[in-house]
Amino acid sequence: MEIKAPQEGVQARRLDLALVIDRSGSMSGSRLRAAREAAEGILKALDGQEVRLGLVAFNDGVLRSEGWVGPAEARFFLDALVAQGSTDLFRGWQMGQQMLTPQKGRLRAVLLLTDGQANRGLTQPEAIAAEVLQAAQRGVYTSTVGIGLGYNEALLSFMAEVGGGTHLFLPDEAAPELTQALLEELAFLRGTVLDGVELILLGARATPLLGVWEGGQGYLGPMAPGEVRTLLLQLEPLSEVPTLEAVVQLPGGREHYRLTLPEPAPTGPDYRQVAFERAVAQLRHLYARLSDLEGPSQAQVLLEAVQPIRATLQGHPDIRTPQLLAQLEQLEARLKRLVTSFKVQEARWFSKAFFTEADSLNSTSRKPRNLRTGR
Repeated sequence: MEIKAPQEGVQARRLDLALVIDRSGSMSGSRLRAAREAAEGILKALDGQEVRLGLVAFNDGVLRSEGWVGPAEARFFLDALVAQGSTDLFRGWQMGQQMLTPQKGRLRAVLLLTDGQANRGLTQPEAIAAEVLQAAQRGVYTSTVGIGLGYNEALLSFMAEVGGGTHLFLPDEAAPELTQALLEELAFLRGTVLDGVELILLGARATPLLGVWEGGQGYLGPMAPGEVRTLLLQLEPLSEVPTLEAVVQLPGGREHYRLTLPEPAPTGPDYRQVAFERAVAQLRHLYARLSDLEGPSQAQVLLEAVQPIRATLQGHPDIRTPQLLAQLEQLEARLKRLVTSFKVQEARWFSKAFFTEADSLNSTSRKPRNLRTGR
């Protein structure tokens, strides 16, 4: 399935944002300082614009600002934070999304910033992702930022994917880079022309290969002007005429569609496009396996998986092809280095830098952000 957002832009969206900051013990020193400076940078950059900011800080407990903050209130809140304790990541996110009550004409988003692992409260990734997805379907979107090499990239990337946002990785706690990354994500959200799409499949059972799909339903979050996003499903028909229902949430209201699924196309351009998307799905799976790298033999196995994917992508007219081939070239070079000289720290950085691109592979508009910080 291909979903294309309207090409026309809209005026910058009014946005309510909850910035959720990890204040556990591992955030002490420069990391918490960078988070403070990033929050202040956001307020400065957005001064006078239609953005309201609330603040949440979490360790094994949670603090929140009293309503929306300006520069003075933010500074008072942030200066009082002390890095200590464990990481109840879900409770911090939950408090952030609870701050964002529905307001007509306003987009709502949570930006979660952490350097660690969820080790208190709800910690199961599937359970956390289910809550994040439900919030997105109510119109509260989630983006995540992981700092350093100690956080759980699988969890944060999963939260952003089902939450309709983006996952960003910063290999260190440099405040200017963090501020710029957050501002870029806010610019994306304020420029969206489509708030979300819910998909319901009738008369068939689907196994998802690419995209968010659970229990017969799919979901896509906010989209930029002209953006095309793909879902790849393996179908088992349960009736003669499988159909797809789509509910499209636009800034001005909802639109409903009902489409009859076409017959299988075993040859031709449609078949070639499906083969292309399957290669993209294989690349996404390959990125996910990077987090399990423990030695050169595993790196060699992944290296051998690159060539078949490249062969399918090569020469395809899809707009994503040059970007995907460039990523494969970088991936191959990094894996060769690990095969000849395996270093744990390099493997950890490598995993995060590539794995966290996985949730944008099925989009024509979202450019790689994490690979630009290459070593």
